[in-house]
Formats: sequence, structure tokens, C-alpha cells
Amino acid sequence: MHPFSETQKQWLRTDIPPFRAGDTLRVNVRVREGDKE
Repeated sequence: MHPFSETQKQWLRTDIPPFRAGDTLRVNVRVREGDKE
């Protein structure tokens, strides 16, 4: 077991609906570089 596993569990979402291969997913990512966003 990773030492971070228990720590990371508090940040995992539990409301993610089931999905399968071929489904379209929307992924939101915020990129930060220094002071720019």
C-alpha cells in the first residue's frame, strides 16, 4: 500500500457516474504557470 493512499482518499470524489469505453467525457483542467493562469 502506498503511504499516501489514506491521505488521498479524502480528496477523491464519490459522485462520479459509471462510464464505459467509447463514452464522451468532459475534462476541466486549469493550467497555472507562475502567476499566470
